[in-house]
Amino acid sequence: MQRVDLARLSTLEVVAGYNKVQGKIDNELQRIDELCGATGVITTYADVVYNDQISANGFQANIDAGKAHMAGILRNAENIGKGLTYAFCMAGPGGTDCAGKAGVSAAWAATIAVTEMGVAVAQDEIDRAAKSLGDLQANGARMKVMHECDEAKVNSNSTVRDLTLEYAGLDLQALRADYQMRIEVDSLLRLRDEAGAVIEEQQQAEQMAINVEAARNDPNTHIYRNDTIQRADTTFARAIAKAYRATKAYEYLTGKSYADVSSLLLTRMVTHGHPNLADYMANLNDAYLAFTEQYVEADGVMVVSLMNDVLDVPRIGLDGLAIPAGERQRILRQRLNSPELLNRNGFLEMPFATLLWRIPLLSAMAKIEHIEVEFSGSDVGNAEGHLQVVQQGTSTLQRLDGTTWYLRLDPRQALPNIFFNGFRAHVAAQPDFYKNKQLKDRPVVNGDWKLVLDQRADVDNQDINLNSITDVKLYIYYKFYTPHP
Repeated sequence: MQRVDLARLSTLEVVAGYNKVQGKIDNELQRIDELCGATGVITTYADVVYNDQISANGFQANIDAGKAHMAGILRNAENIGKGLTYAFCMAGPGGTDCAGKAGVSAAWAATIAVTEMGVAVAQDEIDRAAKSLGDLQANGARMKVMHECDEAKVNSNSTVRDLTLEYAGLDLQALRADYQMRIEVDSLLRLRDEAGAVIEEQQQAEQMAINVEAARNDPNTHIYRNDTIQRADTTFARAIAKAYRATKAYEYLTGKSYADVSSLLLTRMVTHGHPNLADYMANLNDAYLAFTEQYVEADGVMVVSLMNDVLDVPRIGLDGLAIPAGERQRILRQRLNSPELLNRNGFLEMPFATLLWRIPLLSAMAKIEHIEVEFSGSDVGNAEGHLQVVQQGTSTLQRLDGTTWYLRLDPRQALPNIFFNGFRAHVAAQPDFYKNKQLKDRPVVNGDWKLVLDQRADVDNQDINLNSITDVKLYIYYKFYTPHP
């Protein structure tokens, strides 16, 4: 603001000097007029001309233009002086009181707008004034010498010429001072806008601080914030648990330990920081894809016979001869009717085990895909029946590196539908009717299996005549891994 005021005072100082030179010229011309007025020859401003062969611009026109410039510059300086004290009038915290100053502020804003538009115009006027001064300095100025008062006019001609040069110089200085004042006003306006922006930011910051403090003292905010934090912690803990389960599933499917599982204990964020949960799951998925590229999945089946594997009916007699099939079937029916096979619920319960040597040598990580049960006999009733299959012992897996992995899993049971004598009566309606997947992904090799036949509560089993059974077979379909050929 001080720089604008100084520019305004400089402009007023040039205008004052301009008026002083104008007065000197007026006095000199008045002196010549009084001296030569009796002759009827009166010299005017138009008698001072440029001695230029291309153009003869009347001195009177330059004087009039200069007066117009000075009047405009003086008016602009006075308006800026009146509005200067209200340049930073703004409402709100950090501003000044604007009450009763709306009219002056509007006048100031209008002056600022005119000043901004006049910067380019002032620059053009400076250029023209500089050219005019150059013309005067190059060609000089002279007075027309009339018939009377020649001597007085000759003497006055030199005086007027000097004053004319000084006049033109002041005109140029005034224009430059006005131009500088417009520039300073423009800078002041920019600073005013910046100050307004800073005050607005301060108000917003203060309001935010008030809101934060109010929220901090609001008991509802504490409750909601604590509830949100607790929910986030609970959800994140569940996500960590799921990631750990996914890791164990990877180890179970591949038979390999995952080295980076310890980083879960250091994970605190889902996507940010290191380590984070998203990166962990992506790396786990990459490890599984790399495993599937190295090994190929294949299919296999293990057939467990009630006669040969579960009840272990002998094939060789005491005399060293093979026991006939009919005799073996008789022994089978005899054992099926033995009270020793009944459990406390009155169900027929027959334990057995599956052994590792039954799995092909290159079949690593053999796991159940599904199971099927077949009854063979002459009097098995209708086409419906159920046999409960339970796996509850220690499982064994052959790893890809040749080592053996022993697992103790929770007991699980399956209740497959029975098909009789090789005929699957319901396949046409339901292709997977006899494929039971309740034991899917459990190891094939296990030391404690049970076959349980309920003929007391299960009405579909009550029409099965055990004395007509020739064999019962459990088909265990499984998948295993082998290296790519």
